[in-house]
Amino acid sequence: MTSVQFAVLCGFLLAVTTPTVMCQQVSYPLPATSASRSNPSLTLADDGRLVLSWVTPLIVGYQIGFATSTDDGQTWNVHDSVLTMRAYLLGLQRRPVIRATGTTTFVCAYLDSKVGDAMPRIYVSRSTDGGDTWLGSVPVVRGFQSPMQDFMSMGQGADGTLVMSFLSADSLDPGTHVFVVTSTDGGQTWSDPRRANIPSWEGNSCECCMTSAAIAPNGTIGVAFRANRDNVRDVYLALQYPGATEFAEPVRIQNQPWSIDGCPATGPSLTFDRFSMAHVSWRDYRDAVSKPVVYYARYAVGAPEPPSNIDVSSAWVADAEYPAICTSDDGGTFTILHESIDGVRLATGGADGKGLGSEVVDQEQRGNANTSVVRTLNKVLVGAWTSKRNGRNEIKMLRMLPTSIRETTTTVPTVHAVEIQPGESATVFDLLGRTLASINAQHVTPIHNTWYGSVLVRVQLADGQFYSVMLLRAD
Repeated sequence: MTSVQFAVLCGFLLAVTTPTVMCQQVSYPLPATSASRSNPSLTLADDGRLVLSWVTPLIVGYQIGFATSTDDGQTWNVHDSVLTMRAYLLGLQRRPVIRATGTTTFVCAYLDSKVGDAMPRIYVSRSTDGGDTWLGSVPVVRGFQSPMQDFMSMGQGADGTLVMSFLSADSLDPGTHVFVVTSTDGGQTWSDPRRANIPSWEGNSCECCMTSAAIAPNGTIGVAFRANRDNVRDVYLALQYPGATEFAEPVRIQNQPWSIDGCPATGPSLTFDRFSMAHVSWRDYRDAVSKPVVYYARYAVGAPEPPSNIDVSSAWVADAEYPAICTSDDGGTFTILHESIDGVRLATGGADGKGLGSEVVDQEQRGNANTSVVRTLNKVLVGAWTSKRNGRNEIKMLRMLPTSIRETTTTVPTVHAVEIQPGESATVFDLLGRTLASINAQHVTPIHNTWYGSVLVRVQLADGQFYSVMLLRAD
């Protein structure tokens, strides 16, 4: 009997209620312009709106622009002019961030060196009329950290609380440290800074690695950062629990050391699922490996540390960098958009490390992509990065529609055969929903120009069911 066999790698059966398939789109969604756009940031409002910000170079400095979408990134309402940045404080994952804090209220946070300032500082501007006009920029931090802040990140909680993390100096403790400020009135006022790497914890932060701030559904404030403990530069997670006024001792996320006498200039990306479990992605070149690798880890409060680190890049590419992460609502799967030596890549998998896959989504952009990714309330994955269009920088975006796939709790063996019997047929899709092959019992006909024999794919059988599988062979 002729058959085609597959092996299930994800560890559980994926079934569908309707025979819809994963649909992926990569495009330039913003109206074409003669100006460049770069350094995108995507955020998600509580009402489901997407907010996209970017910068456009001026003769001196940069113009911050933004757009909003109410249909999961299909169409965008563009505001090209928000405010200007005087200094070149971009790159190494730095970028302005805009959050929606109400129906018509937006908060824009950015780094700048205004006239007379010797060091960068965080500034905030607000709009209360839907982004048509913006109030004057004001510095967020006052007091003993006021001379300098850098590598700023801004997160938002379900109750509208804003949290901002950044690197700065402490007048009482030498070195660079991680500080946090919060706002509970839509960015009008901000708390005094408090240290995330608390003074009783021995160690500093890396001097020029990005921080990543987020607020869990239960109100826990999290900041992922790269530490510097005698030139061991591992990734840590600092947590301030609900009701607490200070952070707990940072949790080590990276499970093997990276010893380097100098800042590697690459920071982590943090998100929380609806169960308030933390999910972190980062790049390191740890002492035990021979190439830069993007890793993923999840951490639950009280769990042993460090958690398991999952390599999501080295099986596909020799050099990976600057990841941005989002997860499914329940935290069962992750998606990481990152730079690599062969282009911008989309890495996906189960939080348990099963069913890993990686695809190039932009082979032209091999650096300075400034990736950003979110999952909307309708479970649409939307990613953005800096690419090229007509010789200029432009925002390129990825949309992946939901597949109607629901995960069952029934575990199946790690290797599970799916046989296509005579007279039956199936279609194989890659991670981006592109058709790889039409299959019947007699032959396999590749449609895509590359046959991914070692990448997780989805198979839709004739009865409409989907399986996450790896093609082993076609007999």
